[in-house]
Amino acid sequence: MNREKLVDFACRIYACPSIERYCRYLQDEAFANVNLVLWLAWLQDQAIYLEKEALFQAEDLIGEISGEVVALLRHVRQRMKHVGHFTRVQEQLIGKHILQAELCVEKILLERLQDLTGRLSRIQDPACEPLFLRDYFAHLQLPTPVAEEIKFFDLLDQELQLLPTV
Repeated sequence: MNREKLVDFACRIYACPSIERYCRYLQDEAFANVNLVLWLAWLQDQAIYLEKEALFQAEDLIGEISGEVVALLRHVRQRMKHVGHFTRVQEQLIGKHILQAELCVEKILLERLQDLTGRLSRIQDPACEPLFLRDYFAHLQLPTPVAEEIKFFDLLDQELQLLPTV
């Protein structure tokens, strides 16, 4: 089976305005790692069933880089607007370069998650419940993880119906 790469999937769905807004909400309000959200959505989309412990392996793999490097780049990019030592054009140019660096790191993290997926064992026991996006939402202590998962995929379905087919 020819699977869509995680990076391609993530770029495709993050380009949907409601998904981007929802991911930003999860990032800002629930302190979610958007790369993990996109990875888990990709797993479900591709019908890849992993054990729940895979979430902790994924967090260990990308958590520190995401929390330190990506968050720092995002903070610097946002602070550029408030520093006031640059012209608007200079601020936009520097912000664009910082955003490119941020996106480059994000892409590397998504590639690492896809590589991890290939190394992890798929669920063999039909009685074992696989890892889903709702598990990450529960881990974040969102009050209604299943409802949040349904909301995410409903938004995604609505957006993808609006996109032209290739």
